[in-house]
Amino acid sequence: VGAGPDGKVIVRVERNGNEWRPLHVSLSLSHREDCDWLKLRQYAEGVVENACKDMETPALTVNGGGMFVSVGPNGDNGLSGKKLVVDAYGPTVPIGGGAWSGKDLHKVDRLGGLLARQLAKRIVRVGLAGEALVFLEYLPGGDSPAQVLVRLDGRSESIPFEKLLNGVCFDNETVWSNFNECEIPLDKLACWGHHYYNLPWER
Repeated sequence: VGAGPDGKVIVRVERNGNEWRPLHVSLSLSHREDCDWLKLRQYAEGVVENACKDMETPALTVNGGGMFVSVGPNGDNGLSGKKLVVDAYGPTVPIGGGAWSGKDLHKVDRLGGLLARQLAKRIVRVGLAGEALVFLEYLPGGDSPAQVLVRLDGRSESIPFEKLLNGVCFDNETVWSNFNECEIPLDKLACWGHHYYNLPWER
């Protein structure tokens, strides 16, 4: 079908006690430039349907970010790729395998991770909780998080985020514009850390 060697799978799952079901699957499949998009889509649908044959088939997005022909280190990571967990707080923070040091601020691996940290700090700073954990779910091609979840002092909250913090903007371009005011070069951040007190995402 013309698929290449790189890819990513993001699955949104609903849990109810010991039972669970997939709600949405986002597939990013690298491919040749002359790939047949219809065949690629049909191939992806078949894989998902086969994996979910004993349950309701979830919604499916294939290559929501568009063409995916520049892959691997050429299309994604930079030379320095400290993992997000290391860059944040260590193994107690449930973050995947992206990198702040190896990506520019247009990549949601970095932009979203820094935004989630900033929002969690604000919640604690204004006294809404002693500990806050913010989950931002991004899908390829989206211009803002597909879902925002907040856990205050270990409890999942269903409170709309605007009730917790007024004036929060999740639009990727707006967040990028705010964070891009950082005057410290990325190589210095990669070397010495991403959490200087006067950086835009630390305010």
